[in-house]
Amino acid sequence: MADLNLDKTKCEEIRGLLLQLLGSVFALYLKTLGIHWNVKGSDFLGIHRWTDEQYESLQDDVDAVGERIVQLGGHAPATFEEMSHLSQVQLVREFRDANAMLRALAEDHALLVRLARKISQLAAATSDSGTTSLMDSFIQSHEKLIWMLNKSVE
Repeated sequence: MADLNLDKTKCEEIRGLLLQLLGSVFALYLKTLGIHWNVKGSDFLGIHRWTDEQYESLQDDVDAVGERIVQLGGHAPATFEEMSHLSQVQLVREFRDANAMLRALAEDHALLVRLARKISQLAAATSDSGTTSLMDSFIQSHEKLIWMLNKSVE
């Protein structure tokens, strides 16, 4: 197998952060599905459709981050238990209203962006352009979601 010519110690550190991101994105995927299924009220149709797009996008993020972990020589977890231990996103059983749901999603996307920035900075310092590129794209798409979610609850 060809080597990516990256510092092994730094790769290990990047993989550790990517694992946290993977668990967090997976938890946000589940939270978004829960909102998609359980939203009620006059905003039901719009939020239901919008969260449909969001959870599909989060599926793609889970796949991309998991694949990058493996590319860097790690193992991508594939159980709920492993994912939940890695996640920084708090799952909730129920929300009071649609605005609370949207505010929670905005906060969770902001958490993901903070973690992705940390990964991007470490990857750039390590000359890991593959991870840097992945994180830069990730940050851009999640910052847009934060903006849209925040505007929806103003």
